[in-house]
Amino acid sequence: MTTRMLGVQAVIPLDLHVRFARKDRIMLARIRTLTARRDAGASAVEYGLLVAAIAAVIITVVVLLGGQLNSIFTGVNDELGTIPGGTGGGVTTGG
Repeated sequence: MTTRMLGVQAVIPLDLHVRFARKDRIMLARIRTLTARRDAGASAVEYGLLVAAIAAVIITVVVLLGGQLNSIFTGVNDELGTIPGGTGGGVTTGG
């Protein structure tokens, strides 16, 4: 096999290419082994963190919107009490 570099023809032995190709494959295999993830799925700690985050979001929404929801349901309950045959007005909301 010959190559041209700057007008000079050089002869590169074929076995040199084969040796470099083999070394490249070995190096790539080592890199893949070192960078491969060794765990296939989520661990219990990751699931626990996910559950804790969801619980924190739910608690935050209830605290921030709880008073508004209570007043909305109280208003609906009072309106139902004014309808003839309605069941509202007799139910206490605790607020």
